[in-house]
This record gives sequence, C-alpha cells and structure tokens, in this order.
Amino acid sequence: MRHKRDWENNDNFRRTIQSLGKAIESLREQQGLSRKELAQMAGISLSYLSRIEANNSESPCVVSFAVLYGITGALGIGMKSFLIYAESIERTLV
Repeated sequence: MRHKRDWENNDNFRRTIQSLGKAIESLREQQGLSRKELAQMAGISLSYLSRIEANNSESPCVVSFAVLYGITGALGIGMKSFLIYAESIERTLV
C-alpha cells in the first residue's frame, strides 16, 4: 500500500512546486513589491510567503489552490497565465 504522501518524493512534483515559488518571486520582484507587501495583499503571513518562494526540494511547501489564487490575484495575473509562466521556469530546473 502506498503512503498517502508518496507524491512528495516524486522529482516532477518537487520541480513543479519549486517553479511555482520561483514564478511568484520573479513576478513580485518585477512589480517592485516586497514579500511583506505581497503577503498582506494576498492575505497570508510573511513567513508562509517566504516558504512558498523558497520552496526547496528538501522541504516542499504545498500551496492550496485558494492561496495560489490569492497570490496571483494580488500580482494582477490570471491563474492560466501564471501557470504557463511557472511552467516555463520549470523547464529551466530540469
């Protein structure tokens, strides 16, 4: 029987999660926002946003759709456009 969190050990999953964090950080910096400003705009804590952006393969931070939707809304980008952007970043992580 598979453990319910086996997906955390999947390299593709880890790259995808890492690319989401890098995409958020990149867009935030392009807009000249601090982490604190974006966290406030998205309605999440600064520490949570920091963990999302820093997503590393050792300790992936899984983001809910609702949180991701709040972050992308605060960044002024649609979810589809954001996911396409994150996918382009993911290709550089391979």
